[in-house]
Amino acid sequence: MKRYTYNNLKSDVEILNAKLAEKGHDRRFKVGGRNGYTAIDLARLDQLQGVTCERTLATGTPKECLAECHEYMVHSM
Repeated sequence: MKRYTYNNLKSDVEILNAKLAEKGHDRRFKVGGRNGYTAIDLARLDQLQGVTCERTLATGTPKECLAECHEYMVHSM
């Protein structure tokens, strides 16, 4: 089985963000890090400030973070 890495997560999050934009959502996922772990932040699009972090959605492995993104999309779409 192929290893799922931070770079894989970044490219998958770009695709998910495009889907959110297509549906007219004002939220986006942002990939980052916390104490050696991968993190996903939920960010709000703001006309004055650009993208502002609203909250941390998940921290853990890249695969766990992607799962949280998918779960958010299922419940918010």
